[in-house]
Amino acid sequence: MPISKTVMALKRKKKPGKPTQSESVSDGIQKRTRKDGSFWFRISIYKAETKQIKWYPQAETRHLRTLEEAIEYRKLRMAEAQTYTFLLRKKLDWRNKFVDFDKLVQEFYVPERKEAAPQSWRNSVHYVEQYVMPFFLGVKQSNNLESWHLFYEEFYEHLKTATASKGKREIKYNTKNHAIVALNTFMGCMFRKGKVSALHKCRLFPDHLMNRRGLKDIYSDEEYLEVGKRLKEINEDHYEFFELLKNTGMRVNEARGIALDDFFRGIPKDKKFEYIIKEFPGEVLGYLFIVDQPSAMRVNAIRDNNGCIARTALKHQNKMPLERRGRLIPITNVLFSILARRRNTARAQLKDKIYGLDPTNYLLFDTLVLTNFEKNLEKACILSGTKYKSPHCLRHTYATNLSGECQGGRIVKLVLGHKKDETTEKYVHLFALLKRGIEMDAAIELDEDWDTEI
Repeated sequence: MPISKTVMALKRKKKPGKPTQSESVSDGIQKRTRKDGSFWFRISIYKAETKQIKWYPQAETRHLRTLEEAIEYRKLRMAEAQTYTFLLRKKLDWRNKFVDFDKLVQEFYVPERKEAAPQSWRNSVHYVEQYVMPFFLGVKQSNNLESWHLFYEEFYEHLKTATASKGKREIKYNTKNHAIVALNTFMGCMFRKGKVSALHKCRLFPDHLMNRRGLKDIYSDEEYLEVGKRLKEINEDHYEFFELLKNTGMRVNEARGIALDDFFRGIPKDKKFEYIIKEFPGEVLGYLFIVDQPSAMRVNAIRDNNGCIARTALKHQNKMPLERRGRLIPITNVLFSILARRRNTARAQLKDKIYGLDPTNYLLFDTLVLTNFEKNLEKACILSGTKYKSPHCLRHTYATNLSGECQGGRIVKLVLGHKKDETTEKYVHLFALLKRGIEMDAAIELDEDWDTEI
């Protein structure tokens, strides 16, 4: 343990005045007595709107010296809570005067979004609840769906200066467009359910304002090597997961869901994959063929009580016929040995039937915790003096490099699972910018000083 952390730990252990005795002296009031005889009151109230008990921190109650003062303080806080509850109920009653919006969202909008976008439906609901509802029900005081389209332009202008739901930072244009798309999909759902008589759409912000990925989101060769080196020192498993993302371009949720039966040695025998193998740069030692991913998308514990893993279709493939689903990812270089070793471990677990007989329950990165991986990646970036880049930036790096090595976008689209050609084309453009920057740096480094005399 570093010296600074050791000192801090000792200070915490020797912290004076730690409470040693607690007694309940009144309803919702505890008296905490320290070793030196001093005391303070711990006060709680029941909040009806959340159905939870709220405890007030010591910083707010340390000025109370007698039980009578503590009782009066609690009465004041209870009155404030009751007033807030009354205003909240009044607001909700008004909000549902024409339509029960909570019911609309939960009974109509949520099921439709779950079917249309199994992996991202929560995002749509979030934008409706955080940006759409507060504007139309709060700012415009319009609880009649039929009149919402009259305020679309005002909603557009409102988003220009809107701030994040947490904090005071202005939201990015991508978020603004997500909010507008959520509004349009919500109203589309209401139109299909017969809740509005006509369908109107709010316009989006133009493409040139969007926060497009650029060269700043790409790992250079030097950054990749240095960050990988630091990450390997911190955690070997996280380093190998980092290598997987860097050398496959997989989305994080797809990568952590790789199972025993997804990894193969050699090249595929199916002729429909010949083009990918032939055009792919480097010697192909094996390949991944994935058809699904864990359905518990950003949750670290992805197994149920029986050790099974619920799965869902890959992005953009949920509406495809089962026989057309899947994506092939060629494996080259050192990554093959990493995956082969992990496959052997998973195979041994299957022999012991730890999670039953289904090979999809045996993951190659079984113990990976995403939040810990992201924290250690950020730490590795700091130690290497590199600006932090999210795990998804490894996908952008892979796609950019692959687009240059394959001299086109078709292989990139197939291997990364893009839905639109436009998505792939941006990586071809990024590689051109990257190559141009490297050539300019080389030219400047080799260039000689010019003679200044004429």
